Amino acid sequence: MKVTQRFLVFSVVLIVLGALLTGCNRGPQGLPPYTLEHARQLEATDPDAAVGTFMAVKNQNASRDPELAAEALWELAQFTSNPNYYGTPAQIHAADPEHLTPEALHELDAKHAQGDLLARQALIELKRSFANTKVAQNPQVDQLLKVVDERIDRRNSHSLGYKFIDALVAITGRNPDFSYWFALVLLAIIVRALTFPLMLRIYANQREMQRMQPIIREIQARYKDEPQVMFRKVQEAYKEHGVNQFASCLPMLIQYPLLILMFEWIRAYEIHFANGHFLWIGSHLADRFPGIVAHNLAEMDVPLLLIYAASMYLSIKLTPVSDPQMAQQQQTSSLIMTFIMIYFFYQEGWSSAFLLYWLVLNLISAAQQYYYIYRPTKLAQATAGNGAVTLKVTWENGKGGERDGQSSPVSSTSASPSASSSPSRSSSARPAPRPRRKKR
Repeated sequence: MKVTQRFLVFSVVLIVLGALLTGCNRGPQGLPPYTLEHARQLEATDPDAAVGTFMAVKNQNASRDPELAAEALWELAQFTSNPNYYGTPAQIHAADPEHLTPEALHELDAKHAQGDLLARQALIELKRSFANTKVAQNPQVDQLLKVVDERIDRRNSHSLGYKFIDALVAITGRNPDFSYWFALVLLAIIVRALTFPLMLRIYANQREMQRMQPIIREIQARYKDEPQVMFRKVQEAYKEHGVNQFASCLPMLIQYPLLILMFEWIRAYEIHFANGHFLWIGSHLADRFPGIVAHNLAEMDVPLLLIYAASMYLSIKLTPVSDPQMAQQQQTSSLIMTFIMIYFFYQEGWSSAFLLYWLVLNLISAAQQYYYIYRPTKLAQATAGNGAVTLKVTWENGKGGERDGQSSPVSSTSASPSASSSPSRSSSARPAPRPRRKKR
């Protein structure tokens, strides 16, 4: 549940706060040193505080004493995975521990599920970040992880997402080298097909916004010293030409619940993705470059993360911007977002299964942007003189009055307000025809 909430925030704010969220579940920091003895004392009285203390011990000793940090993770996993210690009737304040109500049983089961997730997270971090410690090399670590995975998988097997992905895997015979990554590709194609009508509306609005850029720049140049007038004129221009600046916001927001749902589906099936391989993932390179190349689709893979980041950057760059200043801002923001994503995903250790799913989504999105936005814009610029459009503008004189609206050709290369306010010469420059004389 905590991971889902963090992912929701990450999606809505477009990962700007990603770097800050990486420490949300890591316990208190910047406080006086914590000890394992202190954490053990809290197990019976305040289990959630005990979890935070174990994580604080790990954080404070991760670099200076890896063995102690690994021991904190191991004790945390043992504590949260044991239903006799984490998720007891007393901890949920049951009125009658001997005769639990259906509500109490449901709350108890949710607590046990949370404990198994905490234990699995601690064990995976132990094996990934402290693999060279004596604690991580203890065979009991793998044994406990197997038990926890079986319990989690048993709970998840009843969900719709688990059954759907499992059916996609079963279609191709559960082949480790093909079925699992192909199921993710199919899932991405299905999701993109379902959202395609919404994407068409977004693409159409982006094309209209692109078409409006020359006249918006013209207004900004003319009223740069009058911000209020500039804002009003910009709004009038959008209204006059039937362009809604926020038309793509609602379709884009509608996709977020689906994105979060797919994240939950993949996490529910994540244990089985440990059986899947993809190209270099699961090959001999995983043994040669541990921690960089994943052994299976349930682990983080750095090369796939870099490819995903490149696809994200490509998707942003395919949205053309006619204003050079805006283009520079777009390039800078896309680079920043790409680096933040790399950092966030790597710190969280998200599975390569989810990265692969999102990579396919990005590639499909990039292809659609090229076909529905980038190519039409380039064709319009080539055939109409760098995207020139004829738009109707109502200018305002220095005294605050208004002149009659005039139709003037405005292109992305025009920058002079006086040129834009002059009437078009297409008709006035042509001399009037002389009348014919009547024959007598």
